[in-house]
Amino acid sequence: MLDDLHWSDAPSLALLRHMIAAPMANPPLLLGTYRDTDVGRGHPLVDTLATLRRLPGLIRMELEGLSEEAVAALIEGREGQQLTEEGRAFARELRRETSGNPFFTREILRNLAELGDLSRDELGEWGRGGLLEPAQLPESVLEVVRQRVDRLGEDVHRTLTAASIIGRDFELVLLARVLGESEDAVLDRLELPARTVAFEIDVDALLAAAPREPVEAVPVSSFPPAKEDFAFIVAETVTAAALRRVVREAAGELAEEVREFDVFTGPQVGEGKKSVALAVRLRAADRTLTAEDVAEVRARIVAAAGEQLGAVLR
Repeated sequence: MLDDLHWSDAPSLALLRHMIAAPMANPPLLLGTYRDTDVGRGHPLVDTLATLRRLPGLIRMELEGLSEEAVAALIEGREGQQLTEEGRAFARELRRETSGNPFFTREILRNLAELGDLSRDELGEWGRGGLLEPAQLPESVLEVVRQRVDRLGEDVHRTLTAASIIGRDFELVLLARVLGESEDAVLDRLELPARTVAFEIDVDALLAAAPREPVEAVPVSSFPPAKEDFAFIVAETVTAAALRRVVREAAGELAEEVREFDVFTGPQVGEGKKSVALAVRLRAADRTLTAEDVAEVRARIVAAAGEQLGAVLR
């Protein structure tokens, strides 16, 4: 068994590839584990995994965190008593806070018990509260988190620090504004693909709220798009969201996408000013846009941005 392959260096992984690819009369069974959260772009394990996927006999299994039922079973096994509804609510909160990480779950349970913050009455009902307050985190968990964050680099650490101040859930637009950077720059630093979204859906509630009448699909244009880039100088108090809204309204029904791709501040744009660059994609539902069509929309966008936000085209 080869544990923690994410710690391996390039020569060790090259040896592993050679061992697996070499013909053997009785090949051994190899089991390797790694944390995908520690394997970013440029990590030597990425190339190794790509090579191994082309070989016969490879089975890849993705292990997820503990489920709510598993966390509840862990608590029941620790305490030797079945949980009540209140106890299961506590297990759900613990699962949400730890994402089902077995190490974090076990260590936090142990730490809460030692602190006396994890207790049950004669009915088996558990006390609740903020599970992951910094003062309550066991040192073992803090050490793991510190090590993982330190390996990410100073720029990522600064980004995560800003995100943690905003809260557990945050919008990319707000995080980019706090950092004074473009959304694309933040996405690239966190190694997230563009337009990444993570969410949970309560399907029962969704179905209950859905209208019963048929929904008519929105037609999709088969005509090619036209792309225009704008770089506006605006006051620092003007948000990129406000600028995108004005641009979209000025473009009207031809606006298919309005996306910010750069924010710049410096002496070149003046004190109290910033430059915001937007990419605009235009498309008509019934025709191919002409150069005159695009020029007219561009003029409307520049005029509207200047009148409503005092924006000046660079």
